[in-house]
Amino acid sequence: MTPSHAALLAAVELLPSNGDDFDVGAKTLASASLSDDESTAKAFLRNFAAWARAYAPTVPDITVFEATDYQDYYKLVMSRVQYIYARCTDDVADGPLATFQTHLRRNPQFTSPTGDTRTLCVLDLEPNTTPAPAGCYTQVDANFRVALAAVGARRFRAQTLRQLLASRCTKAGLIEGSLGGMTEEWIAALDGTRLFTLLSPGEDFTNGKRCEVKIVIYHGHAVVLARGPWWRVTFVETTVLQCICRFMTDELNARSEGGAVGWHSEALASFALWAHQVERKVHRPKRATVTLFSGRRAPSPCFHLLQHMYLSTLWGQGFATSSCLAARVLAPLGRPQELHGTSAHEGPMAFMALCSELDSTVPVSSMLWTILFWATTSNTSVLPDTFGSATFKQMLSDVGLLDEVSAARQDSGRLDRFKEIFAPFPCMASEVGKFSDIEDGMALGYVGFGVGGALGERRRENKEMSIVMKLVEVVRVDRATGAALVTFAGKLGDCSAGGGSWARYDEREDGGKARGKFITSMGADGVAMWERLFRWASAGDRQHDTGVSAALVPRADALALAVAVRRIASAAWLCQPHHAHIRAAMCKYAMM
Repeated sequence: MTPSHAALLAAVELLPSNGDDFDVGAKTLASASLSDDESTAKAFLRNFAAWARAYAPTVPDITVFEATDYQDYYKLVMSRVQYIYARCTDDVADGPLATFQTHLRRNPQFTSPTGDTRTLCVLDLEPNTTPAPAGCYTQVDANFRVALAAVGARRFRAQTLRQLLASRCTKAGLIEGSLGGMTEEWIAALDGTRLFTLLSPGEDFTNGKRCEVKIVIYHGHAVVLARGPWWRVTFVETTVLQCICRFMTDELNARSEGGAVGWHSEALASFALWAHQVERKVHRPKRATVTLFSGRRAPSPCFHLLQHMYLSTLWGQGFATSSCLAARVLAPLGRPQELHGTSAHEGPMAFMALCSELDSTVPVSSMLWTILFWATTSNTSVLPDTFGSATFKQMLSDVGLLDEVSAARQDSGRLDRFKEIFAPFPCMASEVGKFSDIEDGMALGYVGFGVGGALGERRRENKEMSIVMKLVEVVRVDRATGAALVTFAGKLGDCSAGGGSWARYDEREDGGKARGKFITSMGADGVAMWERLFRWASAGDRQHDTGVSAALVPRADALALAVAVRRIASAAWLCQPHHAHIRAAMCKYAMM
């Protein structure tokens, strides 16, 4: 039995069986909007405990992992769109290389056996933080490399890929139908390949066809970089994030008061309250839908699987997930999962670096990505906040695409502001930290929510870690000389201060929080990148604030966009009969 599985079972045994003579953490209650209704919270916990004692022993104890584990379904979609782009722009099918980079925003805190609050600093070379730092990177370097190397050795299996695609939810039927003509070619290209190779200290990227990962020290922190063909290395992002979260959680548990059993106890309690609150206030009255967006930060595989087993029981047909691990492992046990997901920020970020010639005033390159994604997947939803949602919406209008939008997803900034911007369209929110976010969203008219760590994995009684991994570079290699041309990308997101408007942003008051979420390559000019993205996002926000709408996309850039779309549509690979619908859609969008 693995240590995490043993800890889960021990934590389940500690769950209350009857009566009210037990405590629930104040912050755990608050996160589930149950501070004023502790009796209901305790009832939720007792109901869950009865189920958990019966079924936790049946949770699979996974020891062998595949490359698709801890992926989200959207990665299976995005990779195929990226593969299509590679085949349409590169005669060797691998296309441009992309670099992903980790960004640790906040170290986690924990309570030591002596009752002190401490900060885990195992990714810091020389910890300098409060409360008292615990650990440093030099102490864990060897073990961290072993953990990363084990993840990199995982391989793709054709059978699993087909199983996962068949597990998609009903709404994703259009996506699979549209991509069906190229899926077997894509599966054959992945089958049997390993996830990535971990480079030795001091070794540099080879800029070849394999995916590679290296660890560098930047400004006193260990940073993980991954590079490879974009459609391949996209899978490295999620698994590296999960590896880091699991590694840091294990290090935290080794030093904390409750250890791994304590971590699982807090996770189980938080999960039980959230699961029942969603069922009671969202699903049962049919006010909206909640999807489990979890996997990339799941530190305990057995807890992750238990979540899926219980939610499929409690929520029934209302349950959908993004987790490829749960779909692979639980389906053969008679618990099939419905996979949900569409796109991510890496699309517009990559095209910012790939097609900067379109971005003379605003990021028109993100319109090219949008058209490519829509045409290849037949899914016309948008994730618009990479460079500012108001700017994105105005660009859609400028190039004649706004009426094509089927739904919009909020992932940063303010719920009310986003709903104002995309008022005519169904909206979903995926930046959910506390249950009141769902309640506020429903009051605003949101029809869906994607919830990840908030459904149990995010600790409430201490500050939790915050870490992301984003695409920050595109690399194109000159075949004749071998020279690598590196271009940079960044992400700003929507503003959470200033009423949600970058046009009203105050650097003195809001700079610390805003800049903490901004990310770009450590090789880029960070100041210039910030100013560029801020200028883009402010342009749309200013128009939304004033109510004065004017075109942001210059006519020359709109014409250049149409040319770029036709160039992709005319690629020989897309001229095959089974891709005719994609080519036709590209040509239609080029005419708008």
